[in-house]
Amino acid sequence: MTTPSYSTRTAVDIAVGILIAFRGCSENDAFTELAETSRQHKVALARTARALIAFIQTHHDDLPATDVTAAALQWSHATPYRGAFGTAA
Repeated sequence: MTTPSYSTRTAVDIAVGILIAFRGCSENDAFTELAETSRQHKVALARTARALIAFIQTHHDDLPATDVTAAALQWSHATPYRGAFGTAA
C-alpha cells in the first residue's frame, strides 16, 4: 500500500483524529500525546503522525479495537514505518 503524501498539518490533524477516536480524549490531549511521542522517539512530528496513519491503515482490519489502540499508542516496531522511530527498517 502506498501512503499518501500528506502535508504536515494534514498528517498531524489525521493522527490527532485517530488518537481521539481510539482514546476518547480531547483534541488537546491527543495532540499532546502525539507531540510527546515524537519528542520521546526524537522523530519529527510530521513523521510520527504519518507513521501512526500508516500503522492504522495497515492494521485496522486485523486487530480488535483495543489491540489497535494499544499498538497505535506505542507505534509498534512491526509497522512498515518502523524506521521513522529510529529503529532499523
